[in-house]
Amino acid sequence: MPRLPGSDSPGRAAAGRNAPRRVSRVFGRYRHVCASVVLGALLAACQPSLSPEDGPTLVRFFNAASDAQGPLRFSLSGGFSSTLARGDESGYAEIVGGVYAVTVEDEASRWSAGGNMLINRGVVQTVYAFGSADAEAVVLVGDEPRLPGENQALVRILHLAGAITGAVDVHILQVGQAVNPAAPAAVGLTFPSEHQYVFVDAVPRRIVVTVPGTATVIVDSGPLDFSPRAAYTAVLLNDSAGAAELIRLRDGV
Repeated sequence: MPRLPGSDSPGRAAAGRNAPRRVSRVFGRYRHVCASVVLGALLAACQPSLSPEDGPTLVRFFNAASDAQGPLRFSLSGGFSSTLARGDESGYAEIVGGVYAVTVEDEASRWSAGGNMLINRGVVQTVYAFGSADAEAVVLVGDEPRLPGENQALVRILHLAGAITGAVDVHILQVGQAVNPAAPAAVGLTFPSEHQYVFVDAVPRRIVVTVPGTATVIVDSGPLDFSPRAAYTAVLLNDSAGAAELIRLRDGV
């Protein structure tokens, strides 16, 4: 497998430089202790990753909720809205940075979350709905605005699969390559967390989620094309039956 720059072990080096971190800016009924504060309303990030930059302010929505009754409707105060089935994304919309009221709910109002969210100026961002009807959550995640070099791509893992108990490892493999339990690209991801972008060569690859330290596969994406100078997020989520699923998004425009 091609090595990440300066690495004899691509997975371990990537994990060392880009350690898993808890997703931030969460609101809803999902409960998670972060910096000694119980989440249940909009909170400041434990590890702030978004700050104002120059450039357009872009935002999109993604539905990772496993048990919503029908599609979810995402709405930002000011008019941007989209209705999405589980696993679907909206396109990016350009807006003015600032604090927005965000609501996400299904048609029966069984799955419902809402609150105020800071959309940072000059940053490309995605609003994810995840969790279940008794523990809904919405999170704002910054997307990579800077493209990699020629013949390279960027890949990030976002673990939003609440039905998976315990941690997981993630392997980014060439098609046909076997899982090496000693060299994952992301080590010990737990729900909900983000593994920051890593560089890979822009060739067809598989993203494989395993039981930590083993070759036992939880879910395998199958072959995926990776375009040069492109950034991607692989979202680990659950389907309506609770089974693990991987959906890959292309980040930025």
